[in-house]
Amino acid sequence: ARGTAGYFRAMASEATAKGLGIVSDVTGRGDGLGMNLAGGAAEVQAQALEYDLPPAEVAEAARGTIAFFSEVRAEGLGIVSEFTGRGDGLAMALAGGAAEVQA
Repeated sequence: ARGTAGYFRAMASEATAKGLGIVSDVTGRGDGLGMNLAGGAAEVQAQALEYDLPPAEVAEAARGTIAFFSEVRAEGLGIVSEFTGRGDGLAMALAGGAAEVQA
């Protein structure tokens, strides 16, 4: 799932995030993962309007908690990053999420 389809989804997600001002502190590029962990572009925009916050703040608030649970879920399925040794929530998400991977 990390192959071609995942790459193009990641590029589109990165562009959408950058358009919303959700940018990675590390790379300076659009933070598609942060946006998607917050529920995707539409959810981020809706919450930003409701709470009168910049979309980047909405994404940042969601990222910590959801990323942690995603990491734990991936580790429980044996989907572990070669680099960190921790659960690879991104790989699991790109494959369609925990239920899709298990199915």
